[in-house]
Amino acid sequence: MADDAQLEWARSEQRVIITHDPDYIALMAEGREHAGIAFCEFDKYGGRVGALTAAINRTVEGLTQESAANTLIFF
Repeated sequence: MADDAQLEWARSEQRVIITHDPDYIALMAEGREHAGIAFCEFDKYGGRVGALTAAINRTVEGLTQESAANTLIFF
């Protein structure tokens, strides 16, 4: 699916998109509504899946659908 279609699907399902693709930041800047975008630089965790998973868990802990909506979250 195209990025805009994925963003719309995630919004309709009330799901946050987790990505390293900066195109999602551009879609947000265009004013597209979304359920949340969690962004991480591609090589930030150097392929360490455990570290990436831990960072995602720390980032989403305590988030609600309301607090994540239309928010860009960096982790």
